Amino acid sequence: MNSTTIKIDGPKLRQLLESKTGKTIYQIATESGYSKNVISNAIRQGYASSAVQNIARLYDITPDDYKFIDPDPVKTEELKGQLSIDDIESIKRDELKFIIKEAIAETFMSLTCKTLNVQYDALRQRYIATLFINKEDIKEGK
Repeated sequence: MNSTTIKIDGPKLRQLLESKTGKTIYQIATESGYSKNVISNAIRQGYASSAVQNIARLYDITPDDYKFIDPDPVKTEELKGQLSIDDIESIKRDELKFIIKEAIAETFMSLTCKTLNVQYDALRQRYIATLFINKEDIKEGK
């Protein structure tokens, strides 16, 4: 990454450019002499090169107007380890299935089953297992 590249709030940059010009980001880029995707790539990646910053300056938009502002570090620390919607969207289907299976297995391994009923469904040719677990045991991880 170049030293003049800055971390940006992509949607905010798009909104500023399109509202000030009345044009799409693709029109703005090509009219400024760049490839049509230069602004959309910056928005998608969250980083603006000096070229994108110069395009914004043409419309009196300073980098401070769309620069990424780091959220409250205390809140960020609390969320550490949690999956966000963006994280889930980026995870492939197979990886997500593996994570879910792993979480279910960990949960069942930590529980004590009070009663287990098993029935055979001849019509569907499968066994149906019913586990009875006290609610208190789930909270305590028993």
